Amino acid sequence: GGWFTKGAGDATRGYGPRIALVEPGHVAAADLVVERGARLAGVVFGPDGAPTPGAVVRALARASDPMGAPPASTSTVVASGADGVFLLEGLAPDMPYDVVVTAPGAAEARVGPTVATTAMPPPRVEVRLAPLRALDVLVVDAEQGTPVVGAAVWVTVPSAVGRSSRGGVVTDAQGLARVELAPGVDATVVAMHDDYLRAEG
Repeated sequence: GGWFTKGAGDATRGYGPRIALVEPGHVAAADLVVERGARLAGVVFGPDGAPTPGAVVRALARASDPMGAPPASTSTVVASGADGVFLLEGLAPDMPYDVVVTAPGAAEARVGPTVATTAMPPPRVEVRLAPLRALDVLVVDAEQGTPVVGAAVWVTVPSAVGRSSRGGVVTDAQGLARVELAPGVDATVVAMHDDYLRAEG
């Protein structure tokens, strides 16, 4: 069920048990000890309630040091099967993970934390995807009220590092653009054009 380099789960910012400094002209040898990796299992359901095949499933280790840096090499990516089932292997034993799932036509879903273990059967999570909601944006000249063609439109949403950008699109001949958002997200719409000042709302 996958292997994990012993000690890698203890790696934090500025320290890594698998990192060695070798001076120029010198040779170093190292033995890596591996242990049986932990696992997480689960199933993905789409907005319609049916199992979702081909969803991208990631296991992201929760930060474990005071600076908020996650342990090194403690994430993995798989795709859900035809029945929506997935199995994440080679994880750090006894470490908490968030399971993050993305699929076309659905908002990103995050479930956790769940502690990965070597026990059988592995811990199981259920992920239910929500549909994206469409937001139609009209960009107009503030003085003339005429549509602005070719303006770049995107949204910013909360993230672990403040705010991040989502969905860049360009306005059409009517000054319209459509962006897709996850339901319930605190989003800010941003519009930019070479002939205008940046606008947010």
